[in-house]
Amino acid sequence: MTSKFVFLVVVALCLWVFPSRAYGYLDPATGSMVLQVLVGGLLAVAAVLRMYWKKTRSLFSRKAESRAHADE
Repeated sequence: MTSKFVFLVVVALCLWVFPSRAYGYLDPATGSMVLQVLVGGLLAVAAVLRMYWKKTRSLFSRKAESRAHADE
């Protein structure tokens, strides 16, 4: 291992083990905002998968149709 990599690992571990104090405030709406982002992200992934599934399915159905016409 290189010395730079070891140094970075040691620094990362120190930052993880000894975190600094964060004086922050999360209001009650933050939870619902996070939930909305998660649900929206899942729906977006589902929409993209559905779109590509239809394209892939139509690609293979065209090949099956062309084989059926070639056999005639």
